[in-house]
Amino acid sequence: MRYLPDAPAFTRIAVNAEYCRVFGVKKIDVIEASSLSLIAHREIATVRKKLTAAVESRSPMLSTETAVRPDGSRVRVRWLDFPLTDCESGAVVEMIAIGEVIEEG
Repeated sequence: MRYLPDAPAFTRIAVNAEYCRVFGVKKIDVIEASSLSLIAHREIATVRKKLTAAVESRSPMLSTETAVRPDGSRVRVRWLDFPLTDCESGAVVEMIAIGEVIEEG
């Protein structure tokens, strides 16, 4: 997944076919939506804080989160988020996240 560092939304700008399969979504339904939209409600504030810290520090972040699929089922995913910076300004212009399913249910 790729997303913008536009806190508090962290807007998705790209997902692949595996992302769509794991989360039970269609690409058209998740692009330009908040990357937090599938996160379990009780975890959103914590995830938002972690992502904001990763953007501010320009450092990769490892986290594990519970996502709620549209059908109500849950999946735990370990994410590694990388900030991509502009060469001249050093500002974070995009984030790339690589996820690994660790539990489905």
